[in-house]
Amino acid sequence: MFTLGATGFVTLFLVLFELVYLPVLSADVPTAQVAGFLLVPVVAAAASWGASLVFEWDITLDEETSEQLSAARKDARKALEQFDDQVDAAASESTLSSLRSFAPAAVESFETEMAAFREECQSVVDRADDLTEGPESSRERNDAAAQVRTDAEGLNPEERANRLQRELERAVVDRIRDEFGDLHYVSRYDQAYEVRNLRSYNEISLPTLDGPPVQIGGDQHELDDRLVNAIDTQGLGPVANAIERVETHLSDLETALDEHETRVATGLDAADESLVLAEDHLDNLDGVAQERLREYLLEGRTPDETLSVPNRLSVSDAKTDAQVALHEGRFDAAERYAKEAREEAAAVQAIAEFFGESVVATIDYGSGSIPVPGVVGKDLTAQLRVPFEQSYGVEYAVKGTTLEIAGDGEATADDHDTARGRTETTTNGADPDDVLYVLRELQSTATASASDDTVELQTEQLPEKFVSDEVLREAQSFAERQGDVVGMEVPEDPPPGFVSIKVADGVSPQRVMDDLQNQYSKNR
Repeated sequence: MFTLGATGFVTLFLVLFELVYLPVLSADVPTAQVAGFLLVPVVAAAASWGASLVFEWDITLDEETSEQLSAARKDARKALEQFDDQVDAAASESTLSSLRSFAPAAVESFETEMAAFREECQSVVDRADDLTEGPESSRERNDAAAQVRTDAEGLNPEERANRLQRELERAVVDRIRDEFGDLHYVSRYDQAYEVRNLRSYNEISLPTLDGPPVQIGGDQHELDDRLVNAIDTQGLGPVANAIERVETHLSDLETALDEHETRVATGLDAADESLVLAEDHLDNLDGVAQERLREYLLEGRTPDETLSVPNRLSVSDAKTDAQVALHEGRFDAAERYAKEAREEAAAVQAIAEFFGESVVATIDYGSGSIPVPGVVGKDLTAQLRVPFEQSYGVEYAVKGTTLEIAGDGEATADDHDTARGRTETTTNGADPDDVLYVLRELQSTATASASDDTVELQTEQLPEKFVSDEVLREAQSFAERQGDVVGMEVPEDPPPGFVSIKVADGVSPQRVMDDLQNQYSKNR
């Protein structure tokens, strides 16, 4: 402004100068000289105005630069505010927090892009601040300010926010399809559960979503479709809350399935273990006796339809029924069938153990009387008379609930032991086979016992030859040397009386009895 004012003042002076010398026009002066004289002020004024208006004065450029930088700051801050408002409306911090565990990659990408745009806005402000007092020339700063202003105008917060929202929604939809589209649970038996049959879990109410409860599983499964549609109609916020509720619901479903499956599997595993032990006991038998018991117990074949014998086939049927009921969601029935399989297998084991251990031990001794357990029964015991007499050359008779074995005990024992490759040894005056027999009877008692820490065997249940003081004391001495046995009590001058073993706290009596029998069998 100062330059223009000075130019105007000079122009006024030149005009006055022209007015003063206008009379020269009427003087007798050559025209060329007069024209040259009067044109000098005119040219000088024109040159002054040209210099003032055309030349890039620093003060003018600095004013323009300041205006551009101020506008750039304003545009950048406005763009940032608009962007933050729009992305917060699309996906607030609470929404992102809810989605972070469900779709971590999508949330991370969204937050990275948000940070990038905010950095662009801040960069415009920072560059404008740097140019305000920069060392560059006025022209350089003016050009740089123009570029900053252009960058600020090109931020386009609405388009950027819309793009980020679309990308986040698309990523969440993909996760929903992957996680909830084909909802099924497979058990350890490689079979899928019928989720539709689980009345407590086959639907879920989602208060944040419009519409009725969402159906889960089977042909009516609609969980993924309902969530995806809600993104379009209600936005990510309500859907994020719904996803959290769905994840909790499905976690509870998995927990319930695992608990029921574990209870059923425990029974079925116990049944399998009993069948394995039954085969081990049957391996102790010889000849036709072994063949017949394998037919009865493992193949389910008996010569008389009226003779019902627990067998592996009936165990297998019960196991199948248990698994079918389990996967159909009939958990009470599944546990009932699993219990049936376990009890049936335990009966198979008990029968195999009676003949493979108790009867064989008595035959090895030569003769004796053996109480027939109820699970074995006198009918089955009587049915096996001929096979045992043929296999072992003994007299075999069932009298009431007692099995009587008679024969050449010494010869029979020698022959039978030779067939098994065993050697006769004694410990403290007791026959190891007799001690092992007592331990096996204790093991059988432990299987049927309800006590958590004590196993008791009534001496009247043992054949007379196994109730000797030497046998019981040797069993006591061996048992009390084992770490899990607290103590063993033997009655004075039995029978009558009880042989009692107390095991350590938290230890299964059945497992301790199994270990005692196995360890003594190896050491004898």
